[in-house]
Amino acid sequence: MKRIAILLLIFSVPMFSMAQKRSTKKSNEKINVSPGSSQQFMVIKGVEIEVLESNLNEGDERSRDVSVERKLKSMLKPQTKLAVFFDSGSMKNEEIAKLQTRATSFRSMSSAVNEAASYGWKFIDANVVHTEGAIYHYYYMER
Repeated sequence: MKRIAILLLIFSVPMFSMAQKRSTKKSNEKINVSPGSSQQFMVIKGVEIEVLESNLNEGDERSRDVSVERKLKSMLKPQTKLAVFFDSGSMKNEEIAKLQTRATSFRSMSSAVNEAASYGWKFIDANVVHTEGAIYHYYYMER
């Protein structure tokens, strides 16, 4: 039994040492990085805050029906206030200024994305973060 264990150890040592061998790299190889990138990136940040309306008279039966209808309607399309910001980093130009001035008129994030697309921006990805008081939208764009 000892002989078998010793033989296994002797034959396994070269296999372990081959697995740890590193590949040889040429020291004069360089990675080509262009100083001026042709791509531009932008983040559209949106903050959505729910607006609560509590001006119903609870004593009236008709107001209860209206209250139920409003609850159903708010589940399908909640009353929210949206604030949109266009973050383009250090890239400041007339186009970004126009987008920022139009941001106050947007009622949804899709209208903000459509406006940016009209200037040549392409949608890459999105993140949505839900908190107790608000919903934060992050839309990543490139061109």
